[in-house]
Amino acid sequence: MKFAKHVCAAFIGLCLLSFSLPGDGSNESGTYYSLRFLKEASSPRQVSMMKFSKDNQKTVMVRGTLITYKNRQASTVSISGDFNNWTSVTMERGDHGVWYYLIESSDSDEKIRYKLCADGIWIADPLNIHKSDDGAGSYVSILRNTMKPEGTHLTYRIINKRKNIVEFRLHAPRASMVSLVGDFNNWNPENDMLKKDPDGIWRLKKRIIDGKYKYNFIVDGKWRIDRYNPHTATNRIGQMCSVLRMK
Repeated sequence: MKFAKHVCAAFIGLCLLSFSLPGDGSNESGTYYSLRFLKEASSPRQVSMMKFSKDNQKTVMVRGTLITYKNRQASTVSISGDFNNWTSVTMERGDHGVWYYLIESSDSDEKIRYKLCADGIWIADPLNIHKSDDGAGSYVSILRNTMKPEGTHLTYRIINKRKNIVEFRLHAPRASMVSLVGDFNNWNPENDMLKKDPDGIWRLKKRIIDGKYKYNFIVDGKWRIDRYNPHTATNRIGQMCSVLRMK
């Protein structure tokens, strides 16, 4: 019995560590169980995570778009959209009032429309800036090609304009260590370490105030520009850098 308790505690601890919370600088992979511990909702984002198969006999890796909505007072929140023929599906509630649902990846290239329903009131996703008129005096939220794989030609992306959260991304499956250096961290290679997901993509979420910044990646000790960011400049010693502008 004691051994079982220790195993259970270790599993829960792993779950807490393995999934990133919005804006904490971690990657987007972990366990489905750990979603219970999300403290804040965020805009839709792609994730890869382990979850039990339907027969609970083994764990499987699933990929998709994570939809989250924070409402401590709601007794039930559901989601429906193009992905399930507008069938209402109840979202799961976490320990901190964050409701969540994973839209698993498909081969669809088209945009996905969806809406949330909190205690019988239909609303657009308040954290998704992409929306359109639903023809009934309200709005429907839009996922723009988020079901497609990210590919390998990656650069940074702004995932929360209101909070100035940027996700830096680099495809380097053979690398053993990647860090980010730039004007925003005094070019210190120990301040911002990226983490690798199962697809070989290194990620880091970072809050950056408005301004123009030069930056580079350090991959296994070698300096690299953000190859798929078209904006570049040189630093004081003539070294090529990538450029990020936050407004």
